[in-house]
Amino acid sequence: MIARVTIAAGALRPAAEGNTRHLRVTHERLTEVLAAHGVLVFADDPATNDFLDALVALGRRSPDAHKRWEVLISAWHGSTRLSRARPNPTRALDEIADLEALRSQWGGKAQVAIVSDEQAELLGVPDDEVFLTDASSGIELVRVEDADQTQLLRDLRDRAQRHTVEADTRREEIWKDILLPLVRGSKVVTIRDPYLGKSILVDGVGGHPPELVWLLDCIDGVARPGVTVRVLISVGPPGNGDRLPTVDEIAEALRRKWLGQRTGTAIGQVEIIGTTPPRYQRARPPRPVPHDRWILCDSDRAVDLPAGFDRLRRFRTRDPMTLTYCWRATDLRKHAAEIDQIQTHPTRCSAVIEGLQRVASPHVVYELGWGRLRA
Repeated sequence: MIARVTIAAGALRPAAEGNTRHLRVTHERLTEVLAAHGVLVFADDPATNDFLDALVALGRRSPDAHKRWEVLISAWHGSTRLSRARPNPTRALDEIADLEALRSQWGGKAQVAIVSDEQAELLGVPDDEVFLTDASSGIELVRVEDADQTQLLRDLRDRAQRHTVEADTRREEIWKDILLPLVRGSKVVTIRDPYLGKSILVDGVGGHPPELVWLLDCIDGVARPGVTVRVLISVGPPGNGDRLPTVDEIAEALRRKWLGQRTGTAIGQVEIIGTTPPRYQRARPPRPVPHDRWILCDSDRAVDLPAGFDRLRRFRTRDPMTLTYCWRATDLRKHAAEIDQIQTHPTRCSAVIEGLQRVASPHVVYELGWGRLRA
């Protein structure tokens, strides 16, 4: 659901003359698609400064376009949606004049490169084509006015709007196509499913690990080093009729089934947070507990799985399942409210999986000069 995008500063600098309405519409479309599906990747500090200078110049011609960028980047401030390419390219995108240089400098670091009309001509983007895909690096080159129409960004938009995963879909495909791009680079991954704890006490199906162990394995292999995983579940008193475990039982099962056979290195901490369903609460009237199922990456993107993560218990899905990608602030308020409701619930209890080594992250979270951006 997320693409790594780099933007040449020259692509943002408007011509001295031109239609300001066109500028507003172009940057409205670009910032909208980036908010939904983009991570901005910078080469180095000078390239970042050029980016900010270009946005200031854009603001002089179109305050509305500038405002769109200010809202987007302010929302991303301090997050991994603004990052530096690793290893550092020695040449910023604005300095790239041929495809060989593009491949050597940006191959594997960006998937979409947004350039000016002049740079697009140098790099061989045909006048009558919306974008050009470099076959060697896979980078899609596009002019700024067409930036939301690259194949990758269109595919991501289509995937986000296609809510049904067909039966007999491999769960690794769901991970690779939908969940992995959201998890990669996240500082905190929050998984909510009341019954995930219950499933950890039984073995997986067909020789495969339980869905929570599988999810942790997937996250551990690709996420930002030191990532925190929070698992929000339902727990119950000993001997309850629904066989809901305690947080200590879940923690012990994870130590045996996941930590004892762990192959990844990314996860720094797993926190299990439990709440008791109303029917097992002693207080009267009982306090309700949210019942939704979803995975939230940091606080700005989520996937809702109404049928629950048990659909991922098998190597292939047995039935169709609905997935909804959430990235708008109005959609994400629900997840924040449910986390708050769980964290402040009177039955809240928790356990932490210890023994996980925290690794210094190679990712750079960019702290840009917002005063300059707003100038």
